This record gives sequence, C-alpha cells and structure tokens, in this order.
Amino acid sequence: MKNLKKVMSYALIGVLTMSMTLVTGCKKKDSAEKSSDKLNNVVVTVDDTKIKLKDAMYFIFDTEAMGEYYDQMYKSYTGSGYWDAKGDDGLTNREKAKDYVMDNVVMIDILSKKANEDKLTLTDDDKKTVKTNVKTLLGQVSKEQLKITGFTQKNLEATLEKMAVAGKYYDKMIKGFNIDKEAIKAGIKKADYRQYNTDYILFPTTKTDASGKAVALSDKEKKEALKNAQEALTSLKAGKSFADLKKTYTTATSDSKNFTDSDQNTDAAYKKAAKLLNNKEFSNVVEGTDGYYVIQMTNNNSSEAYDTAVDQAVQTETGKQFDAAYKKLKKNYKVTVNKKVWDTITMGKTTIVQTDKTNSSTGTTGAAGTTQTTEDSKSSTDSKTDSGNK
Repeated sequence: MKNLKKVMSYALIGVLTMSMTLVTGCKKKDSAEKSSDKLNNVVVTVDDTKIKLKDAMYFIFDTEAMGEYYDQMYKSYTGSGYWDAKGDDGLTNREKAKDYVMDNVVMIDILSKKANEDKLTLTDDDKKTVKTNVKTLLGQVSKEQLKITGFTQKNLEATLEKMAVAGKYYDKMIKGFNIDKEAIKAGIKKADYRQYNTDYILFPTTKTDASGKAVALSDKEKKEALKNAQEALTSLKAGKSFADLKKTYTTATSDSKNFTDSDQNTDAAYKKAAKLLNNKEFSNVVEGTDGYYVIQMTNNNSSEAYDTAVDQAVQTETGKQFDAAYKKLKKNYKVTVNKKVWDTITMGKTTIVQTDKTNSSTGTTGAAGTTQTTEDSKSSTDSKTDSGNK
C-alpha cells in the first residue's frame, strides 16, 4: 500500500495537525451518546486480537476530516458533493473511504504484531513525539467529537504508538525488497524531464473585477505596463534585483517558475522565450496572456523533475512489492469483520460534528496519509472477509 509510509511516519515525526470547523446540518442531540455506547463493541478480530470500534475511531476521524474538506471543495467547484461521487469502478468515495479505514486498521495490527515478534520498539523520542501529537489533536477537537470518538490521551497514544511500531516493521520489510533503481532510471528518459528554472517579474495587463473575474486593462494602462517592463529590464541588466523592482513597481509580481517541455500550466510565450536563455541571462520583454514578463534563467538544465520522476517510480515499485509481500503475510492471519458493528458506520457521517448555525467546513490533517484516501482504498487487503488460517 503506497501510503503506508505516510501513515506511520506522520504520526511519528510530529506533523499531526488538525483544524476542523463544524459543518452545516442538524445532528440529533443524543447522537454522541449513542455513538459512545457502541465504542466498546468489537469491530474486527485479527487472530485472537479483538479490535474495538474505539480503536478504529482515529482512522475514521482522520479519513473523514480530509474527506469533508474534499466535499466542500467539490461543492464549491462542481455543485455536487465528494462523498457520493462514483469512480470508474462504480464505488462511491464514501464506500472507498470505509474500505480504506478497515484495511488500515487490519494492516497496522498485523504489522505491529510482526514488529513485536521481531522485538522492534519505539525510542523515548518516538514516544515523546506521539504524546505531543496526541495533546495537539485533543486540543483541537470539540467536546461532542470526544464523546463520539471516545478519544483520550491514553487510547490515542496507544493507537499512534501502534502505528509507529508497525512503521518500523514496514521499514524492515522494504529494506529487503529488490529495487533496481538503476534499471528504473534507465527506463526514464532524462531529456523528457529537463527542467528550466527561472525567475521573473510580471507587469499584469488584467485585473480582477468585483465579481472575481479577470478583465483586461485599458489600452493606456497596458502601454504603461509595457513601459514599466522595459524599464525593469534595463534596471535588471544594470544590477538591480527582482526584489528591488518589486518595491518600485507595486502592481508587479515577482516569483520563480520552473517548467518542463510537457508543462501545460506555463504560458507558451513564456516557455518559448525562457528556453532560449543561457543561465543568468535575461529575456527581452515577453508578452504573455496575463501581462508583460521579464525572465531570468537560473538553471536551464535542472535535474529536479527527472529526479522526482525516478523517486516516484521507485516508490511505485516499492508499493507493488509491499502489496505482494503484505498479501502473502496476511494469509497467515484470520481476519473477521463484525458486520453488525461495522455496518453502522457511514463515512462522512460518523465523527463530523454538525450544527444548525454553521454553513461552511474546512478540514486539514497531516496524519495518516489521508490525501490518498480514494486512490488507495483498493489496497492489497480485503478485510471484509476471512482470509486464511494460521
């Protein structure tokens, strides 16, 4: 599972941050109490280990936080929600997220068992980091969410420590994989990923109106923008910096822009002009779709995009080998999901607190790799059924 590394490392290195706002709707007053009543029910058994619903709540909470963020973004841009959107496989994101949660609960239990067998343990610093992360999380969730999830310092520490020790076994597993990085590099053409690194100053020829739309400046304003761009070019060649010019021309913007030939997000005129430059050389004034640019080449043969492509290919191969190894490992364990309990869980409606007054929602999390919820929901595990016997 390609995001397992994130699941483990994020809890370990201290980047857990939760920021949640209540969402629109009306939630029954007794919902938290009802949820609390079932937290001690066993939701899945892995061999003789009974995992209670409260032990799975962190994974539900974390996945729902990012899913709710996606939901608000979907509604903002498309008018429809994220949770019930279907993929090519016919499954909704809600269904995929639920599979993802159960898969991870089971996987982390199995990997932590293997870690314990191999006597892999957390350092004092590891435990300190987990403790800090838990305190951060508990300080940012509402009282109602605490009732729904059953979160406490003790049980969250147990969950995150279990994730972290499972991560140590994951590290041990991947060290034993046969990843031929040189063969992977040979299969990726460096020329296809040649990256051009540039700095620029832009004198815009558009502005944003009251409705948020980009509208063209008047001809007079465009002439002024062109004049300023030409003056800026002269100043840059005389030794002024982009930062200096930004102070002089307050309507201009200055930044860095890196691109490859396949980049579709960079202005075509910008790319064409920039690719002609030697390192440290300035372009003439370039008319783009949004204004006049003066460009400086900082590196016309950067390997950054190529290195990233290689790293991603290595990660993909590592993920494939982990999937195969974990699938084989999982066959040694009997996994039984308590459908009576698990069927009561609806992703997007379990830990998200709703009120009558709020009408917007945002949620961000740095934990548990939730940014890949839908992509990775079809993991190598299939925890809905028993899989093998010891």
